[in-house]
Amino acid sequence: MGPTEAEFNRLWNKTLELALVSSVTKDLAWATQIERDVAGPFLAFWALDDLLSLLLGTHNEALKEPLRSQVVNALGVTLTRYVFEVLLDYDVNQKTIKDLEMHLTQEAPSINAKVKGPLGVTVALRYIVLIRDDQVFIRDMEVASIRYSNWKKSFYHKHAKKGDWLGLILALNEKNHRFFSQFCEDGDTTMTPSYIKTACVN
Repeated sequence: MGPTEAEFNRLWNKTLELALVSSVTKDLAWATQIERDVAGPFLAFWALDDLLSLLLGTHNEALKEPLRSQVVNALGVTLTRYVFEVLLDYDVNQKTIKDLEMHLTQEAPSINAKVKGPLGVTVALRYIVLIRDDQVFIRDMEVASIRYSNWKKSFYHKHAKKGDWLGLILALNEKNHRFFSQFCEDGDTTMTPSYIKTACVN
């Protein structure tokens, strides 16, 4: 087993551990632990700029710095929100996500799994990855043969074709702030993830 496979297995085991705690303890302390042990390490595997390029298509070259970095950051927080939504709303366990397979040495490397949704229907999950300088990065994901970049591209194109990059950033941030505001608490917030701090002041 290579280092990437070992890291994904470690992430999966930690995800199970934190997903199975009682819902009443899924508070700010829990969210902070999710960021440290699951969401943060998982996001580090994403080639966010590559994913953004897929989402923008022909509009990609029009997005320049510093707005590009802001969109990439909002996209990263959005992917982080998906992790939290799954761990909050579904009973994630060895039966809901199974048959995890990593193919990282082939011409078309991917990470595959079968996921049982909330209605009991099992669908195929695939992460499309690239290997760059011997490191593995995720550039897109596919659920039931629908790629994330294809599913969401109309939302990004709506803003991109008008050059409304600030509108795109605001739209992404609004959804993220609304979700993460549920973790706002008084007290010591030294270790609180930045996206929760931001949500709590907006």
